[in-house]
Amino acid sequence: MKKLGQLSKKLFAFSVILMLTVGARAINAQGNINITKNNEAFLVKVMAQKSAFKKQQMLVDYSSKKQAATGRYADKTPDGKISWTVSKDTNYDLTPVAMEMMKKLTLGGKKITLPTTFASIGANYGEFDKFDYLKLKKDEKVVVLENTKNKANLLFETTSLKITDLKKLGFNDFVLRGDLYQRYKYDLAVGLDLENKKIVGLYNSNNYLWATRDLKVDKVGIGSTFNEMYAKFGTPTFIRKQKAKEFNLTSVGYSFFDENNNVSIIVFHHSDKVFNGREFVASKPNIITEVAVDFRYMSK
Repeated sequence: MKKLGQLSKKLFAFSVILMLTVGARAINAQGNINITKNNEAFLVKVMAQKSAFKKQQMLVDYSSKKQAATGRYADKTPDGKISWTVSKDTNYDLTPVAMEMMKKLTLGGKKITLPTTFASIGANYGEFDKFDYLKLKKDEKVVVLENTKNKANLLFETTSLKITDLKKLGFNDFVLRGDLYQRYKYDLAVGLDLENKKIVGLYNSNNYLWATRDLKVDKVGIGSTFNEMYAKFGTPTFIRKQKAKEFNLTSVGYSFFDENNNVSIIVFHHSDKVFNGREFVASKPNIITEVAVDFRYMSK
């Protein structure tokens, strides 16, 4: 999230108290949910949490000598068939194993399936199942929904919907990504289907923060490596390469269609740098820094 990166620098340059006095403006309220936009003060509180960057400890290469890309961190699979350091996108075949992988999702050690609801993720988020998300105005920034009873929050960095490749292929992809927080602690990111009010995506990082609860696929998650993933699931559907301002991203995905042509996509990401609260620092080679799981309905 760009806002988090920008605000992390402000956090160390200015008084938190000063930052909290400006910025947020109320939109309206529905039931027990209060809504604000341009709420950068909320992000400042998030970044001030001491536990916000705890998980990055297992990802960062702290050794005086850079971790070599050998063993579990190797650039190639043991059979030599796949290299994780290819310089361009690589496509393989669809992977039926993705359907079995979707049955082995765990969140915080507990089994979970997609699509799901806020209440299934946590009783404290149940109120968000009742909200009418189609009433959100387009192109708002840093929109925060707060359950006034228990201080659970759902944050949308933007309410803009992008035309995605999935939409172009005919899938129902009216999905907004939102971050769930409990008393300013980052719990998880979700993909919310606005029309069905169902959660169709789960993500455990937003490039700056790592979720409190581990999202794993058959015990593979943050801190595992691409080769450990490969040993369990085999050849992926694709490998994607992306360059961001602060880091380079390698994404390895498994995808397949069910009997109704709905699609399941599981992606394991490796960022070559991770945020430690102040700056981006080098991560260990080929270590998984985020897990993203998505389900999309075929449009009728």
